[in-house]
Amino acid sequence: MDLFFVLLVLLVVTRAFGELAERLGQPSLVGELIAGVTLGSIVSRYPATFPDLVGLSDNQVFSSLTDLGMFFLMVFAGIEMQPYKIMRHSGSASVVAVGGMVLPLILGFALGVLFLPDTDLKLAQCLFIGTALAVTAVPATVRVLMDLGQPGYTGRAGYRIGGRLR
Repeated sequence: MDLFFVLLVLLVVTRAFGELAERLGQPSLVGELIAGVTLGSIVSRYPATFPDLVGLSDNQVFSSLTDLGMFFLMVFAGIEMQPYKIMRHSGSASVVAVGGMVLPLILGFALGVLFLPDTDLKLAQCLFIGTALAVTAVPATVRVLMDLGQPGYTGRAGYRIGGRLR
């Protein structure tokens, strides 16, 4: 199957789940994450039925596209973020921001300590899991804030002209 057809299938499924989540009053990212978990579970359970999706994570073009997508999400979030409005609307924004990095780091480290086998590299592996969770928590949080149209993020709520949301 052509990579672009696979990408089309993935986009349609994730968008459908995202729309369903929005209709249920949740951010579209929740539906998109559920779509990814569902597709991953189905593909791993029935690999013979979906041979093109089984090795998709090993495809260099697909990996490059996902990295590029993450890059543009972070660039878009950085452009759209207005820190002075976040601070104005929430005095505890810095505590939330630090907690959004530290809490996933600690929880990921704890998961590693609990579930990884004892080896010489266990500490490094635990730190890696914590770091991976902390780093991926930031784009997910940004996306949810944009979807919900929270202060400081344009999202779907509209566009800003002269500092006002229209």
